[in-house]
Amino acid sequence: MSTYRPFKHLERRVARALGGRRHGHLGGADVTGDWFSAECKYRKSVPAWLTNAVDQARRNAGSTQLPVVIVATHGQRLQDALVVVRFSDFVDHYGDGVDALDDATDEERRILAPDMEG
Repeated sequence: MSTYRPFKHLERRVARALGGRRHGHLGGADVTGDWFSAECKYRKSVPAWLTNAVDQARRNAGSTQLPVVIVATHGQRLQDALVVVRFSDFVDHYGDGVDALDDATDEERRILAPDMEG
């Protein structure tokens, strides 16, 4: 019996939602498509200041604007700053319209979207 690996399921869902391909352990990016190359990181938590910043960006964005957070460190060049976007907002703007959890198992939903009811 195989062990459930949340990061593998995250990669599969990202690939499906963006119309890309998961590469798994083959090296290179976790998921790629014609227009993107993605690294998928699954963690137990994300820093509260970051999720708060994303929530603030979403509150302040207009209905046709993509809410983003730009994160830079002291002395960092702007071109090296990070852009953080909530996945659902990213898919709404750039994805193929597929809900990444449409065919998720109950276990996948529990891990990838614990705030959603069964």
